[in-house]
Amino acid sequence: MKILIVFCLLLSGCSLFRTKPDVSPLPPKASVRAEQEKILQEADAEFEKKNYKLSLEKFESFVQKYPQSIFFAQANLGVAQSYLSLGAWEKAVTSFRTVINFTRTKQPEISAKSLYSSAYCYEMLGNDVRLLATLKDAEALSAYLPEDIRLAELPARLASVYYKLGRELQADRYFQIADRGMSQLRAQEAGKLSKAWIAKTYFQMGGLTSSQLSSENLRSHMESLAKMQVFTLKAIEENGEPWSQRALDNLRRNYMDIWNTIQSWPKESNLDPVAGHKRQVQNQAQLYTDLLTTMERFRTFVAPESQEKNQKVGELLAYLNEMEIKAREFIMNSGVYNDLTPDAKKRQGPRIEGVIRDEK
Repeated sequence: MKILIVFCLLLSGCSLFRTKPDVSPLPPKASVRAEQEKILQEADAEFEKKNYKLSLEKFESFVQKYPQSIFFAQANLGVAQSYLSLGAWEKAVTSFRTVINFTRTKQPEISAKSLYSSAYCYEMLGNDVRLLATLKDAEALSAYLPEDIRLAELPARLASVYYKLGRELQADRYFQIADRGMSQLRAQEAGKLSKAWIAKTYFQMGGLTSSQLSSENLRSHMESLAKMQVFTLKAIEENGEPWSQRALDNLRRNYMDIWNTIQSWPKESNLDPVAGHKRQVQNQAQLYTDLLTTMERFRTFVAPESQEKNQKVGELLAYLNEMEIKAREFIMNSGVYNDLTPDAKKRQGPRIEGVIRDEK
């Protein structure tokens, strides 16, 4: 029996690896083993058909019925991956933790992959502290991870969370490790890697989850996006479907979620209505300035020939240009541009003079 592990970035599933069942030094009788394998194969078949609720029921039933089985860890792995695919992040984490406790010593390859997958749950939950701790635990077992994860995806995800936490030195180091790792993978498999594989790997290196954006974490998210979007761009440029399209959708969603979070920026409750509104507008103007800086960083990553030859890149740049027009108009009409700090004015740049006031 083989159990499929799914790493679902932003509701998009992709197979990472398959694991073989545990083989005990003292296996059960052939008839018992065959019966248990059949049950797990049926559960796994439902998972493969994306019938995640049914696969969850079958895996959980096995765990309850056979708590002493040599396949107990594998069944819990099925429970974890089913919860992960259903978006039940906290329950998935609990199940992954059970797997990790059972396999860390005797089957570190399963433990490493479970740690790596459970880190995604913490990302979706917006718990960056637990995300970092789990990724570091996975790094300690990285020798047991598939090469693409060990060399590229894992260091890229570490870079991303370090950027979010404001630890730029560590983030830059892991970013460089990830970039070198991907170059190594492409060099050693020259001509053998499909465009889809390359696009998928870059997508998973740079894809950020924006579902938990709030006024508390917006700035840190933009810091991470500013650096990590280069990997997402490479995924788009590769034209390897379906991952290039997913990369485009992911980056566009990140920018839209940032925009919506700025638009709904809260007023400070300790101020009177007039002062509260003024402070709100000031905060929004400064955040739009930071957003423009993030957009400008993205444009520096785009080669001229990429914009001309790649329709998706052109589509994304057009989308960002429209957003930029609206952001600049808000800044100019807010009346607070002159109140921005010297650094903010410098980031805003001379292009402020060319703002388009009338979108029509």
